[in-house]
Amino acid sequence: MAKSDSQRKKPTENMGLVLFDEVGGICPKCTKPLMRKSKGQMTKLYEIAHIYPNSPRPHEFELLKDEERLSKDVDDESNLIALCRDCHKVFDNPRTIEGYRDMVSIKREL
Repeated sequence: MAKSDSQRKKPTENMGLVLFDEVGGICPKCTKPLMRKSKGQMTKLYEIAHIYPNSPRPHEFELLKDEERLSKDVDDESNLIALCRDCHKVFDNPRTIEGYRDMVSIKREL
């Protein structure tokens, strides 16, 4: 495991609930539900994404160096957002200026 991965703080369950509620239980990118009921059980279908990356790779650091950051602390609630797994993957890989600015705008509107 890389050193940066070991320092990664997993959002608490309560933080996840706050972020789930912030988006109204719907992915703010594609509008898919973030929970599903199946056989009487609720299944979580979302992940908590860092808007500014938790551990930016060198090219991401360079890409985002002049961009607005919602918080100096990457683990602060203002830098986190609940997304469906598909949108989280698209947002992170590859990270783009347009995708980053779009996510900052979405978070501000919330």
